[in-house]
Amino acid sequence: MSWITNEKAQAYIRSLEKKPKIPFSQIYPEAPEQALDLLDKMLCFDPRKRPTVADCLKHPYFAALHSEADEVSWRVVLVILNSLACLR
Repeated sequence: MSWITNEKAQAYIRSLEKKPKIPFSQIYPEAPEQALDLLDKMLCFDPRKRPTVADCLKHPYFAALHSEADEVSWRVVLVILNSLACLR
């Protein structure tokens, strides 16, 4: 837990009773397996192990909705914003 920099927060988390993980499939038995997999990854306690938004969009759960060709990257947005700033 070295990524938690607040000592009081670390102490509090260490004081909590350890409980076994309940599989999301038990909580949401009707949910698609890919949705449960993505949820499990996004709710990882360690933020360093969580997927980025880009990673999530590439997950199989979003395959039918995600198309990189239809999306504007942040680099393109920066170029547009810089171009607009030059016009002032």
